[in-house]
Amino acid sequence: MGPARRKPSLPELPEVETVARGLRSVALGKEIEAVETSGVPSNRLPLTSADAAMLVGGRLAAVLRRGKYLVAGVVFDQTVAGPEPLAPSADAALLDPAADLARHGASLALVIHLGMSGQLRWADATGEPRPPHTHLVITFSAGYELRFVDPRRFGFASVVPPSSLASRITALVGLGPDAMQGGWTIESLAAALHRSRARLKTVLLDQSVIAGLGNIYTDEILFRARIRWDRPANSLSLDEVMRLFSAMQEVIAKAVDLRGSTLADAQYRDLFGSPGSFQNHHLAYGRAGLGCHRCGEILQAERFGGRTTTFCPTCQL
Repeated sequence: MGPARRKPSLPELPEVETVARGLRSVALGKEIEAVETSGVPSNRLPLTSADAAMLVGGRLAAVLRRGKYLVAGVVFDQTVAGPEPLAPSADAALLDPAADLARHGASLALVIHLGMSGQLRWADATGEPRPPHTHLVITFSAGYELRFVDPRRFGFASVVPPSSLASRITALVGLGPDAMQGGWTIESLAAALHRSRARLKTVLLDQSVIAGLGNIYTDEILFRARIRWDRPANSLSLDEVMRLFSAMQEVIAKAVDLRGSTLADAQYRDLFGSPGSFQNHHLAYGRAGLGCHRCGEILQAERFGGRTTTFCPTCQL
């Protein structure tokens, strides 16, 4: 029995964080000279050409990542030069993108969610042809383009005043503490889990509980924590919560360090077209039918809520 077939997975926190870091490295301080849209609407939140045109003449001053969302601040004060990358808020549980953008004097926020197949690409405006399904192109000074490529159109880009983030991009308001940036303690994680009788994986995937996790990294976290995905969340002992907390920190840190996971569909690439490499360290996700790296038992896959979960029936209890 070979590995289970998988549907394309959403870009998750490590992939979006990699893209955010790439943007900070090349785009901060550069002037936006032109913006083009394909006219093909997103399935989620269409970007009008009039809204996109508001970015022209501004400069990118900050790039935030909140869960799986990118939020870039655009300033129009030409006297401000050389903005520094945005430092995360001290308490990520209370992270307020609007307040953070205000610290940089941002007049507009460009919010991007990559959806199921979206990619952001940094390219030479004259030397690299635009790929099919390029729905947004932002041309910066020095002849570079930021291209949003999204074949399935489940991603979106939106341009709003920072003060309107809460009302226009309501999903940002309901996000829980970020799985990477902190705001968590073992006690607060235990409290969040013990409030729910739902399956543990369901709770971990709930963006209002923990922001940024998806199918790949929940499988990896639960495997390393040696906990079954379908346990009631409120059934975990303190020792199990401690293992879960440690595994979440370990997996996310390593996945970000390795620039995310690029699966066989190759839909995720970083800003410069390079794949991630954390897929070479997957211990559970997509390995159904193969031997467990811990005990040798054959990993199993179960379907629930439209997702396939892979786990070890012996190691994960």
